[in-house]
Amino acid sequence: MSLETASLRNLLSWVGHSLPDGDGLQRFAVAGRFKAASSGHIGFTDTTLTLDGTQGTGEGEIAFTQAVPKITASLALDQLVLDSYLGKGTSGGFGVGGDGGGPRRSSSAAKGWSNEPINVSALKAADADLTVSAKSTRWDKLKIGQSKLRVAISGGKLRADLDPLTLYEGTAKGVVSVDGTAAQPAIAVSLDLSGLDAHAFLTDLADFRDLHGTAAMSLDVTASGDNQAAFASSVAGTAKIKFTNGSIRGINIPQTVRTLSVSTLTG
Repeated sequence: MSLETASLRNLLSWVGHSLPDGDGLQRFAVAGRFKAASSGHIGFTDTTLTLDGTQGTGEGEIAFTQAVPKITASLALDQLVLDSYLGKGTSGGFGVGGDGGGPRRSSSAAKGWSNEPINVSALKAADADLTVSAKSTRWDKLKIGQSKLRVAISGGKLRADLDPLTLYEGTAKGVVSVDGTAAQPAIAVSLDLSGLDAHAFLTDLADFRDLHGTAAMSLDVTASGDNQAAFASSVAGTAKIKFTNGSIRGINIPQTVRTLSVSTLTG
């Protein structure tokens, strides 16, 4: 069987599973071998699929025995694109306000975190137990290489367990949880990252271009809100960052030292 629709949201509404308004879950295409059972289960194998900007192959089962479908599947994706579900940063990155990045920082990024609403209604479309491998993952300008994760979605809550994944010449592992059941979505992140190319990572993450070197980070934080600005202002927890073999561009440290020395000698 093959199926294609310009809006998965509209299709789900047509079969009785309406969703709140949102950007994701639009273009959808699937083709493969399916087996239906009278118990309300549909199995699929040798299947290719496309959802929004994500493409890949998979096998598994969909159960229509509860209020929302339950998907159990193993998916191999070429690229996982998260923009439709997590929103996008201010042009040029997720930069905080001010121009702490120096004169090369773009004026658009200096406007701060985005106030565009983040809609996580897709988490209520279905429950899921997924094993996902992706050749690459993209969120706005942030890029992640080869990765494997276990994703569990239940009642509007998501938990993603990250096996070591590659990003910016380094690796990361940890757990990301998203609670979409409250009026304002909440997120909890526990990550360990090591061996990152600090310049490339911070440029894509925050449009901050002046720091070079190798970075190691550990994060254990929570945040809540309905947009990036609200998330940024509510972050709580701990974070540690270590830079090695690095340099700071745009600051003339020798000139600063000479100026301090002369000022001291002259009173």
